[in-house]
Amino acid sequence: MRGTCHIHDLQSAQSIWKGLLVFRRTFSQVGCENTDPKSGTTTTALRIEMNPYLLSAGVLAILVGLVHSILGEKLIFKRLRQGRLIPTNGGNILHEKHIRILWASWHALSIFGWCLAALLFFLAQAKSTAELKTFFGGAIIAATLAGSLFVFVGTKARHPGWIALLAVAVLVWLGVFSNP
Repeated sequence: MRGTCHIHDLQSAQSIWKGLLVFRRTFSQVGCENTDPKSGTTTTALRIEMNPYLLSAGVLAILVGLVHSILGEKLIFKRLRQGRLIPTNGGNILHEKHIRILWASWHALSIFGWCLAALLFFLAQAKSTAELKTFFGGAIIAATLAGSLFVFVGTKARHPGWIALLAVAVLVWLGVFSNP
């Protein structure tokens, strides 16, 4: 088959994103046509060019946010709930208003992680400029490194969150400052 795009680019992108089709619409997609010279049949495929490090960092950021919210609900907030959506039972230590803001802040952090993932997906696109990648990538690196350090120090390295945040920072650094 002769064509105007490389099928292996499509296949590698499809294998990465199998099951995550919701995010696929945000990527840079270009229609590619392939024509079979024998039958004259034309097929259309998508070509998606993305920085693999930034793409991986975005996927990891989504996973970290999901794990953070789900495990927080199961391991922490479940015991503080009194049959309500928002936990309010702080025992003798925390007042209801403190538990409420702790719960809201917990989930806001997951949402911020997902927003960082959206930025990483944008930066992973081939059409992102080096200036954008450096500026936003640098901010994301600083945020995830600082978060990693806080979790490392605050839990005496006993919480694995510092490793995940450090991994996001390293992947972003590789995606911004190396040539994959």
